[in-house]
Amino acid sequence: MGAPAQPVTARNADPVSKNGKSLGGKGELAKAFLLVFTSLGLYMSGDYWYDDSLYKPEEGFGYWIGLVGGVMMLLAYIYSMRKHMKWLRFSGILSHWLRIHIWLGIVGPYLIIIHTGFRLESQNAKYAFYSMVAVFLSGVVGRYLYSRVHFGLDGKRAQLGELQRMLGLDAKDQQSVFAVIPGVKEELDRLEKLVTFKQHGVWTSLRVSWQARIAGIAAYHRMTRGLRAHLAPIAAQQQWDPKDLAIAERQVKSMLREYVTAVKTVARFRAYDQMFMLWRMVHVPLLFLLFIAGVFHVVYVHMYSVSEI
Repeated sequence: MGAPAQPVTARNADPVSKNGKSLGGKGELAKAFLLVFTSLGLYMSGDYWYDDSLYKPEEGFGYWIGLVGGVMMLLAYIYSMRKHMKWLRFSGILSHWLRIHIWLGIVGPYLIIIHTGFRLESQNAKYAFYSMVAVFLSGVVGRYLYSRVHFGLDGKRAQLGELQRMLGLDAKDQQSVFAVIPGVKEELDRLEKLVTFKQHGVWTSLRVSWQARIAGIAAYHRMTRGLRAHLAPIAAQQQWDPKDLAIAERQVKSMLREYVTAVKTVARFRAYDQMFMLWRMVHVPLLFLLFIAGVFHVVYVHMYSVSEI
């Protein structure tokens, strides 16, 4: 008896990767929560254990750790400046500066938390601290979104067409298999049109992402319903036995499952891409706000200290 054709080709464990770098990274969401809860835990434990006899924010250890933290946060601005100022672009590879930017943006705020003595007694200190918190949280969100649309921290930004090719949405061998099963190609075409049409804005892309998730599950069940009956004429023509038919059915189901997953991945990528662009529009003004609040706090504190002498 004839053996069934092998329609499914082996895929990599992670099809959405390039040069060993995965799109979306691994554990990025866990890292984001870890950063937030670590900073929250630092502040809460300090608030419980801190005593004025240990140090004071305006002198000695408290003053110098605040100065170091402030300088580190100022240095973190170089990454943003380097992207927009040509005279800074000689200073190294952009991806290296991104890593430095992230490191400074994490350690700097931790040092500032310690500098405060876990007390915010003046209004200008509150403005500076809450501005820092806003930038820190925004940075955590930005790092996560960045990982969803780039191949690693030092990788390039993914493009929609490239992602579709990597996921196999344009694979001719799959399309030829789907074409012989009634209704399958039409279902997949509808799914692809849903996620590849020209979208505008974050809310539209989020809505389409959820629609693709729900529509993909429904489409998969519709396409696999009665699949064996559709394969029966091919099995008779190729003289397959029942075992061969069962293998072919599993293979086609696997292909359909992968295809639907790929379509949902494209929709999710477009949503993250739109959110990343919106995040950049929000993060930059927050950086300016922090800079102004920080400078005002430093000037105020030093003027106040001088007036006390």
